[in-house]
Amino acid sequence: MVMIGTEISSLQFRLMTGEDDEGQPKLSTRTIGRVKAELTDEEAFELGTEIMGLQKNPVSTLYRVDRKELIGSEE
Repeated sequence: MVMIGTEISSLQFRLMTGEDDEGQPKLSTRTIGRVKAELTDEEAFELGTEIMGLQKNPVSTLYRVDRKELIGSEE
């Protein structure tokens, strides 16, 4: 039987940091960790929107990343 251990969420932002020599956007990823896993998607989006307003570079994409630790039990 598998049990769920720690649940961890984070928010990832893809930032447009400029353009390359061919005019294609240069992207960078920033991660804000230790976001409460209990947040609804709507609450996570609202939090991400607030943080996006603090970024120097424009944000192209916001991701919510949820991870769960899986623990096997001995039977």
